[in-house]
Amino acid sequence: GGGATTSEVLKFEIDLSQHFCLVIGDSDKKCTGYKIEGDTAKGIRSVIKEYENKKGQIPFNIGFYIMSKTREIENLIPPCILGIFSNKKQRDFLNRYNNHLDFFDMKVGMEYKILYNNDVYNGWKTVFPDEIHWEEIDTIKAASGTQIEFEDKLKELELPKLVDEWGKTILSKVLYPTNKKQKDSIHKLYDISENDLTLSQKEEWENIGKNVFSWCCCFTNPVY
Repeated sequence: GGGATTSEVLKFEIDLSQHFCLVIGDSDKKCTGYKIEGDTAKGIRSVIKEYENKKGQIPFNIGFYIMSKTREIENLIPPCILGIFSNKKQRDFLNRYNNHLDFFDMKVGMEYKILYNNDVYNGWKTVFPDEIHWEEIDTIKAASGTQIEFEDKLKELELPKLVDEWGKTILSKVLYPTNKKQKDSIHKLYDISENDLTLSQKEEWENIGKNVFSWCCCFTNPVY
């Protein structure tokens, strides 16, 4: 993640040419089936393309993989682990929807402003047909000529949150638990099997593993 930061680090490593650097980037796609990638993925691809145009190939010390089955690295946290760091409302939400949250923003929750895009709107309406005030959003969309106007009307409506967001530090909390209950439970992180993963998580982890293995063991750049 990190968008511009990731791109700058990547440029630095390419120019330095002293380290091997494999970048695994967030897709930041807003829903299942959404084709538009976010700033992190676009930045990585842009840097790679720039050097391909200059040299005719990807720099020898660089590899990259953009996640395709999930939105961000937080979406790779197994539900049973995420549940340890959740309140009751969040756990109930996970139990209902854990197979449909591959592109759910775990850091800030559902930001209703993204529903102005029809593809995103239709994607999430399929997942949450009864959880979101769709009639109100329909009315606002019909009365809004622009994204900004839509967002302004949403602020006036003050729709309740779909679920409490897990927060921007959820990944660090999972990796570095602080309270005793979490520390006592975190051993589960080291006993994860494929049965603990959603189908998309399993496919993504396998893709990441194959790319890491291929990049580390091949004498030529793998094809992504």
